[in-house]
Amino acid sequence: MALASCLAAAATAATPGKLQHLRSFIRTQTEVPRAYPPNAPTGATAFVATNAGEGDFFRVGLNAGENARLEAFHFEHRFLVGVLLTTTTSGYTTTIQRIGLQRLPRAKRQFCIRAAIGKPKPGQPVVNHLWFAMHIVSLSADPYRIDEFHWNIPKAWVLRDTHGKLLAVSHEGPNQEGKPITTGRAKPCHV
Repeated sequence: MALASCLAAAATAATPGKLQHLRSFIRTQTEVPRAYPPNAPTGATAFVATNAGEGDFFRVGLNAGENARLEAFHFEHRFLVGVLLTTTTSGYTTTIQRIGLQRLPRAKRQFCIRAAIGKPKPGQPVVNHLWFAMHIVSLSADPYRIDEFHWNIPKAWVLRDTHGKLLAVSHEGPNQEGKPITTGRAKPCHV
């Protein structure tokens, strides 16, 4: 009985339209590894990691100390949302400012992520090479708990800058034509 009331209270905390409580976890800027293709696309993307395997997405832009922090992260009660910005020079930054939960048709939900993108300051020396800027935040998984062993954390997301400009939307595996399936719906997302 107590568990049922606890789960019912937790389910109401993940109410669509509510801003999510986030905690900064890792912020980094690093040169893209040499193994990365030099003509790789630039831009911003986001990722939702609900377990350690999914957290590996972030490893490419982390140093040894940051990788150790990621390795020590406990996914039992928290999950990670990160923004990765790939640029042609150093000096750029990204900061996740807000994450909202939004309900979509057919009982689907998505995260609406608002991130600040900082450009190099005038006169700031920069390295002319592909560069990563990353910000990872952690959020409580408890409001998304369905039962003792299951959570319903959305993987769909929309990423906008602080001015509302669309930066990216989530995708999943390819359709029959080999094109990625868009899962993030940008139009209704204005956090």
